[in-house]
Amino acid sequence: MYKSLSFDFIYGNRHKEDPISSFLSDPLTRTVPNNLHLQTQHQYNKSFAHNMLSVLGWEFLGQYDSSQSFLLGGEKFKVTGPGSWRGTELRLLSIALNNHQLVMGVE
Repeated sequence: MYKSLSFDFIYGNRHKEDPISSFLSDPLTRTVPNNLHLQTQHQYNKSFAHNMLSVLGWEFLGQYDSSQSFLLGGEKFKVTGPGSWRGTELRLLSIALNNHQLVMGVE
């Protein structure tokens, strides 16, 4: 039973130490980007009937946030770029017919 289940988790938080230059920002200002990435997924994959029928279920969610500050005309601006996603997929695969595969799925 547990061989059919899997779990993944990804986490990343980056603060770039070297300043970059943003387009149209004041020259020689310290622009430092920050990025946060978080993602997890669960998966169930099991074969039945002597491997003639396969079921795959997959659930996932994630988040990505990016931000940076810069000066433009002497005024400080902060730009953010948040994003998030989630979903579920279900797939049924049959190879019961010779030389044919039948796939049904839902997202």
